[in-house]
Amino acid sequence: MKKKLNVLFISSWYPNRLHPTLGNFVQKHAEIINPLVNLYVLTVIPDKNLKDDFDIDQQIINGVNTTIVYYPKIKTSFPIVSQTKKYHNLLTAYKRGYESILEQNPINFDITHCNITYQSSVFARHLKSKFNIPYIITEHSTVFSPHKNEYKKLKFLHQLIIKKGIKNASYVTTVSEHLKQSMLKLGLFNTYKVIPNVVNTSIFKPSKSTIEKKGKAVILHISHMGNQQKNSVEMLKVIKKISTYRTDFVFKIIADDNIESTKALIKKFNLSQFVILESTKTTEQIASEMNKASFFLLYSNYETFSVVLAEAWCSGLPAVYSKCGGLTDIHNRNLGVQIEVNNNLQLEKVLDNMLNTYHHYNPYVISEIARTKFEASSVGNQFLNLYKKVIKH
Repeated sequence: MKKKLNVLFISSWYPNRLHPTLGNFVQKHAEIINPLVNLYVLTVIPDKNLKDDFDIDQQIINGVNTTIVYYPKIKTSFPIVSQTKKYHNLLTAYKRGYESILEQNPINFDITHCNITYQSSVFARHLKSKFNIPYIITEHSTVFSPHKNEYKKLKFLHQLIIKKGIKNASYVTTVSEHLKQSMLKLGLFNTYKVIPNVVNTSIFKPSKSTIEKKGKAVILHISHMGNQQKNSVEMLKVIKKISTYRTDFVFKIIADDNIESTKALIKKFNLSQFVILESTKTTEQIASEMNKASFFLLYSNYETFSVVLAEAWCSGLPAVYSKCGGLTDIHNRNLGVQIEVNNNLQLEKVLDNMLNTYHHYNPYVISEIARTKFEASSVGNQFLNLYKKVIKH
């Protein structure tokens, strides 16, 4: 029996006590990799409530050995001092977390897997320099999207960390071809491989309730409802327009942020009779909501992947979605209707038609198309093979 690889999984985003849903898609990657290797997750989180000390939280979360280090958040108005102290606290937090892992489990790591280049690559480069541990990077961030041109607006040190992190990585994986091409256009060169986010297809799958929907149609939307990315204002304007000539639907929003601003929009557009707004739900609850919905709506301005769209398709839901990067580049009539970004007239027309035709879609066909792309075993083995390739060379 072959010995399992020892993998240190570092992430800049990861669910924690301050932000329970932050980077939950990264956590899903960790969970599907975990059975294949000896995996140890390390993440560090700035906490404004801490003054000088570091708080190390080690526990098994969903079967994964997880170390979360909370470190003091720097509060100074002097940019150079602030950046220097932030960098020092960040690196110190990683070192303390790493030492804590080794105290509990005295092992030698074969490879480091970084998630989101800034900030995780800071410590990965340190480990490579000091212990010759190679690393790969998985990138999810919209900062590289051409829509907002965020990357070019970053501070010099921020850009430098990203450039050095990518340059010294053995491989860079992205969750979509769109993100890969966006990074290459910015001159962030390396050997890239596209490995998608993962969906738990034992939870996200068609059920009897998917087939036997009765009463009003339920249009489902799940996001943080930030207008810049999710185009929330225009989306609700279109829902308002449709509500003036048909009343056979409800628009259900599940938001893990911007709750108050969304309530204000619902009130502004006088949509209380048509919109149901609920806050953060567990993975199982999200799957249940998808089984009860008629179809899914995504009207974003840009995406690097869109996990919720993948989950909706795995659940057998057709979708109305704007072509804005990531999975939205997929054009398959069996999966729903693809529309232009920020085209309210087109969205209104398509939604009106979908309310009449959503029951014509076959949920099992939709689910099977999606399952082959996003199921855990496929994605997990792609990472394992990449680890082996890096270590071999």
